[in-house]
This record gives sequence, C-alpha cells and structure tokens, in this order.
Amino acid sequence: MSRGRGKTRVIYFTQFFYPLTYGGGEYLIYMLAREMVRRGHEVHVITQRVHGAPSSEGVDGISVHRVGLKMPYGGALPSGLLSNLSFFVSSLIAGVRLMAGYRTLGRTLVHSNTYVPSLSGAACARIFRSPHVITFHDVYRRSSAAFWEAWKRESGSRFPSFSAVVARFLEATVLNLKPSVFHAVSESTRDDLIGCGVEPRCLAVVPNGIDELDYPAAPPPPPGRPEVVFVGRLVFYKNLETILAAMAKLSHEVPEVRLYVVGDGPHRRALEGLAASLHVNVIFAGWVRQEDKLRLISRSLFMVFPSLMEGFGISMIEGFASARSVLASDVRPMSDIITDGREGFLVSPFDAGAWAAKMASLFRDPLKAAEMGRDAYTTYRSTYTMGAVANRMEALYESMLT
Repeated sequence: MSRGRGKTRVIYFTQFFYPLTYGGGEYLIYMLAREMVRRGHEVHVITQRVHGAPSSEGVDGISVHRVGLKMPYGGALPSGLLSNLSFFVSSLIAGVRLMAGYRTLGRTLVHSNTYVPSLSGAACARIFRSPHVITFHDVYRRSSAAFWEAWKRESGSRFPSFSAVVARFLEATVLNLKPSVFHAVSESTRDDLIGCGVEPRCLAVVPNGIDELDYPAAPPPPPGRPEVVFVGRLVFYKNLETILAAMAKLSHEVPEVRLYVVGDGPHRRALEGLAASLHVNVIFAGWVRQEDKLRLISRSLFMVFPSLMEGFGISMIEGFASARSVLASDVRPMSDIITDGREGFLVSPFDAGAWAAKMASLFRDPLKAAEMGRDAYTTYRSTYTMGAVANRMEALYESMLT
C-alpha cells in the first residue's frame, strides 16, 4: 500500500483507545494506527468517550473521535447494557457521518475490534460497501467449557459478575457478521474460530507486536536482586492468585523475593487482601508511565504471565523486547509463543509448587535467566516488532482493496 500502491483511508472501531492502551486489544489498534500514519495513510479511530479525554483530537497523526456515554475506566470493557448500547448507536452514527463526508470512498476500509465495535463497524462497511476486517483476540465460546469449570474448581471462587449469556450472544452475533476477513492474533485463536464454523479462507493470522521505539534495549538484570514483575489487567482470569501462592512457597527459599504487579482492574482489592494474608512481598504499582514500566521490567530477573485465557498475551512480548525470559501458563497461545526452556518456561496454570520451583531455579541461576532473555529478544526481533506486524497487516489490507 505504501510502496507505490496508493494512500489508503483506514477507519478503526475500538471500544477503548489511547490513552487507555492497557490491554492487548486496544494496544494493538493504537500501534497499528500509529504505524499506518507513519506509512502515509489516513487513519481515523472511533472509540468510547472516557473521563479525562476530549471528544476529538489528533494523536500521533491519528484522528480520534470519542462517542457515547462518558465512561470511567476500570481496567475492563464496560459490561452494562446502557453503556454498550450507547457506544453502538453513537459509533455507528459517527462512522456513517465520517464516511458520508467523503466525495469518494476509493481506497477506504473498516477495521474493528470485537465485540460491540464490530457491530457498528460492520454496519458502516455494509452501508458504504467497504472492505471490513474484524480482529478476534480470543474466542469466549471455545474456551468457556474447560476454562470456566477449571477456574471455578481450582480457585474455589464464584463466577465473575458479567453475564455469560450476553457474552455468548455478542460473540455469536459477531461470528455471523461475515466481514471481508476475520483477523486472528494467534494460531490458537484461528483454530478456535474454525471450531466455531468460520471458513479457513475467511481467516488471516497476524500476531500482536510492539514498537521498537517504545522498548529500547533493557540493561542486564542487576545482580543479587530477586525481583519479578507481572504486567497486565487485574481481572480474575489472569490467575495471579497462583503466583501469590507460589511467592509464599518461594519465600522460604528466597526470603528477599519481591513481586511487582503493574496494572489495575476490578480484581485488585481481592489480590491485595490475599497478598496480605499470605505475608508475601508484593508491590501493587497500578498503571504506570511507559518509562516506569520499563524501569520495573529492567529491575526484574524475569516476568510471569499465569493467565488462563488469552488471545495472545502482549505482556510476554514486552518481556521479550526487554530481553527478559517469561514464565507462562502452559496453555495456548502462550505455549505457541514460548518454547519451553528457550524464551522461558511453561508451567501448569494452577500448580503453585511448580511455579515456585521454576522461579527458584532462575534465581539460583541468573546466567541461565539472562541467556533465555537473550533468546527471547531474538524471537521478538524476528517476529513481533510492529514493523513486521504492520507489513503483514498492510498486505492484508491491500488484498481486500485490489
């Protein structure tokens, strides 16, 4: 597209956007939008109004349009019917007004994030007969049977408050929208979509990536500092309870061990209470600036990513880009991204003893941890830079415009 194929107009629909790029979904759209602007394309983003952000602004050359009810950001997508209905209607109106204002649509396409943004994005694409890409990060229906039962059984907790019925209905609706292509962020998500009946010919896999400019090479971990970091939303399926239990076991062998938790969300208070009851050394840093996040990663020997369900897991790549090994749950797609013993270790999700043992092994052998970190950085450079990801996405866009 940028290589002599002409300027393209891309209209992204996503429920959250900059400055709320805390999860993989909104981060991916922000990075893609920014990179497409750099490559000479016209980019618009239609997104949810949130407290503290203007209704419209330019961000890194991106035209941002915020619509719907003004929402606080609590670390997770809004689950209320009113807020989602408001966003659907207002984003549809904004999209129609935007696209109707052009003398000719020409090389214009729509790219939307699941779930509600896909509905308004699909309607706009259909009205103006434009190509449409829908990004799927994970597939709720495919993971629910094993995932929800295992979580309930192993954690001994109640199911979260949002309605499984509504989530299933929304996902089924999106799966039946018939866009030009479904974009899956991992082979695992692709397989799940096929399992839901999506034709393979309607699927494209482009992984998440991160911008090299945002992640300068991290220094080697300082000697004698047994620190580890987690980065992500504090929601129940991130499974931090298991890491806290592992920390309690690990503290007998490594008394000075410290865990930094970078992120926030509705599960934070419960995790803080559990950490206090286990008497483990955990610092809940909340959401921090990019430079502070990188500083905490550079202080750590490795990262942990114990999630039970992901479409991709962008925090793992943040670790890779910082030359840090990653310990992750042995479930897809984490097991597709990490080669056990190379970029990190894969661990049974609920086995706190196994997590403690793997963590202890790296603290005992920091040279091994550093070697794995270098391997992780090599993997990042070859596959997960935003330049490499944008090349693949740009080719996908072009295939729909020719």
